[in-house]
Amino acid sequence: MTTDISPEGLMAIYKALGAQLPEGNIAVKISTGKTGSNYLRPELIGGLVQAVGGTIVECNTVCGGERASTAYHMQLTEDYGYTAIADVDIMDADGSMTLPVTGGTGGSMWGGDQNAFLESMAEAGKSVADYMNGNMLYINVMNRLSVDRDCDGSPR
Repeated sequence: MTTDISPEGLMAIYKALGAQLPEGNIAVKISTGKTGSNYLRPELIGGLVQAVGGTIVECNTVCGGERASTAYHMQLTEDYGYTAIADVDIMDADGSMTLPVTGGTGGSMWGGDQNAFLESMAEAGKSVADYMNGNMLYINVMNRLSVDRDCDGSPR
């Protein structure tokens, strides 16, 4: 953990993890948010993305609206400056895939028990880690957080 939320701080965290750079394609998953939202600034992550030779990746949302569109996400990545620091890939632009999810009780994002929903989200994340055989590294950046919601463009 670091309180140095800067390009140098991110590089220091990456180096402290002692990870070996894998061969092949490197995906750097971010959330682009939506127009006018609070988003991870390219100037903050650019050095790290370029140091690992990464491609910025994002996915369309399943809940509809503008964030369910590949064209929208590609425009947003250009507007926000991500395309200036790396290639961008919308991973489900040509369709999606189903991964097996094991364990737990599951839940629905459309309603029902909140704990079951949260557990289902964790299970879905685990299915991706299982699919990747653990070939993943996580660096979470908490910057310009909002007490209201993640798409608030003016965090307090």
